[in-house]
Amino acid sequence: MPERNEIVWTIMIARYVENGFSKEAFGLLTEMVFAYGFHLNCASLCSLLSSCTQSGDVVMGKWAHSYALKATIDALTDVKFGTALLDMYAKCGRINTAIRVFESMHMRNVVTWNAILGGLAMHGKGAMVLEMFDQMLEEAKPNDVTFTAVLSACSHSGLVDEGRQLFYSLENVYGIRPSMENYACMVDLLGRSGRLEEAEAVIRGMPMRPNEVVLGSLLGACKVHGMHELGERLVRDLVQMYPYNTEHHVLLSNMYALSGKIDKADSLRRDLRDKGIRKVPGISTMYINGKIHQFSAGEKSHPRINEIYLMLDEMIRELKLAGYVPDTTPRYLVVG
Repeated sequence: MPERNEIVWTIMIARYVENGFSKEAFGLLTEMVFAYGFHLNCASLCSLLSSCTQSGDVVMGKWAHSYALKATIDALTDVKFGTALLDMYAKCGRINTAIRVFESMHMRNVVTWNAILGGLAMHGKGAMVLEMFDQMLEEAKPNDVTFTAVLSACSHSGLVDEGRQLFYSLENVYGIRPSMENYACMVDLLGRSGRLEEAEAVIRGMPMRPNEVVLGSLLGACKVHGMHELGERLVRDLVQMYPYNTEHHVLLSNMYALSGKIDKADSLRRDLRDKGIRKVPGISTMYINGKIHQFSAGEKSHPRINEIYLMLDEMIRELKLAGYVPDTTPRYLVVG
């Protein structure tokens, strides 16, 4: 395009963010501001904050906050910006700052409430989530996303009775039909607390076919609590539904290995190899000194990989000298 105005730049940045291309979004935004001298409006700042949330870059998020203050874009009165700001702080580990932003906002909608409840849930503050949920009922009408956050908080805080009561009151009290995400949270809540039979009953009672997340939550609980027979049944269902997702095969293989069924574990791994199915590696992303760095297990392609491994070797050497011995045996926790 020979000419590009702020709207065009903002749309492109937003599309990059929506599709998970944080690196490209940062690059385009930097070019927009520093090369072409455009000012960021509320929409482009919200896109920037979303990109910071995805990449975990709280430094750039703080810069966006500072820029907004200078540009008189105020989180106190702009609901969309305030919500994006508190969501960024919460998901980047600054939950207290997120709470301060939330409490300072003069206008809040259900999306704002969902953002703060989800942030608190992520940080394991179950009791605070329940307390804030009661406050929300006086100001906004909850939706299924609200209950996903609240049920998740109950799950990670061991508040089984509170979570169960909320789940079973969704339709009768709040007039909300439970979503797939609500069911997944409920199954996770029951599974973590060792109530696997009740979790399976919840799945059987679902009005829709359970998805990968719902069944995967129960499968994870089967591994923790040693319910291998139920775990095998679940994996068979999952393999039929998602034949190329290796996570469930790997989990079942680990279950076999931990229970001493080495032959079955090896057979499952051979079957995956023969079918040409490989586990998709997890990727960690960090933003340091203006650059995005990505790493995966066994990383060899990073331009400074030799320096990285030298530093890791030095850290391991110092840990051993200090008497550290890694303990790789599994640890199982029963909550509730």
